[in-house]
Amino acid sequence: MKREQGFTLLELLVVVAFIGILATLAIANYAMFKGNAMNATAASDARSLAPGADFESSRTNTDATVFLDPAGGDVPGILGGKSSPNTEGFVEVCPGQYVIQTRQPGGGLYYTMQNGVLNVSDAPLGFTCS
Repeated sequence: MKREQGFTLLELLVVVAFIGILATLAIANYAMFKGNAMNATAASDARSLAPGADFESSRTNTDATVFLDPAGGDVPGILGGKSSPNTEGFVEVCPGQYVIQTRQPGGGLYYTMQNGVLNVSDAPLGFTCS
């Protein structure tokens, strides 16, 4: 009698379970890395808008608020200002001071650049020129 070659049902189930566990870990790590990347994008946008906002605050006599376009691109009224796609937020320029707040929807954190200082928070900052 010839012995059949192949895998038993138990061996196949063990392999499928192992692959399922690995896939679960991979998906969880992917979500974490994606959130971190979105937070880094929002922080980068806040930093890159700061020089233009600082320049505008030094030459203006009025208050102005510009909201970032979710499509990204140029920020009107901010010299050299560009934002990434999906970045939400605003740039508020007042005489001698400015506030930039950015956020990526999947990142969850708010990045606020106020007169050269970057702060991170879980909630939006309410700011009005004084």
